[in-house]
Amino acid sequence: MTIPDYCAAVCRFVRFSPDHAAITAELTAHLEDAVEARESRGVPHAQVVVQAVDAMGAPAEVGKALDALHSPLLGWVQIWVRRVLVLCAVLMLLPTLTGLWTLSKTFVPQEHPAQWQSTQTGEALPGLPIRNAAKHSGYTLSLWDGVRDGDTVALLVRLEHFSPWLRSPSEWAFQSLTVTDNVGSTYINWATAQEAHLEEFQVYASSNGRYDTFFSTYFTLTVYNVPPEADILTFTLAQSGEPFSFSLPLNGGDGHA
Repeated sequence: MTIPDYCAAVCRFVRFSPDHAAITAELTAHLEDAVEARESRGVPHAQVVVQAVDAMGAPAEVGKALDALHSPLLGWVQIWVRRVLVLCAVLMLLPTLTGLWTLSKTFVPQEHPAQWQSTQTGEALPGLPIRNAAKHSGYTLSLWDGVRDGDTVALLVRLEHFSPWLRSPSEWAFQSLTVTDNVGSTYINWATAQEAHLEEFQVYASSNGRYDTFFSTYFTLTVYNVPPEADILTFTLAQSGEPFSFSLPLNGGDGHA
């Protein structure tokens, strides 16, 4: 009987089949060691194989002894416990992996901000973008793009927030915004009008999520009822901390904080 035949005969008495491979490997290793030891004494290979197999014991006896050690009940319990543990680990990691996938997508905007102007009507404002127009409370404000359509001025505003401790701003970051022009007009924003129960307002901010990234948030800031003779709009924000302001020329020139 060859070593593979002996191992197969032993495994026929072991009911827990998932352990057959391990049993075969262990028996083969023992038998090969015995064969090698006998061959070193000059005994022919075929003869030492028979001697090693006979010395190991009858396949039925060895198989029944191994069957008692490899209980099918305990074996399947161990297998299913491992599977359940793996499943639990996957379920625990799934929210983390999903969060990382979602986070990775926030580093790339859905659309490039350059496409914003194609969604607007009117003439493009000169001198834009104005990067780093103002800094306040850890945020950096830039005027990314803008158009003037009759008495309406629309701006694409970017707020950058590189600190992970700063929450992503919403349109309410502009609730204390006041806008004036060089001909003496003052424009009421929607938050002030809401608090004062006024029906009309001239300044409105709305989010533009499709341009956002993890570190920057875009808003469309719209100013209504701008007279034709107005050449400069001045924006002042005093929501928290020290107020800051910047000016935007409507007919050329450079804005300044």
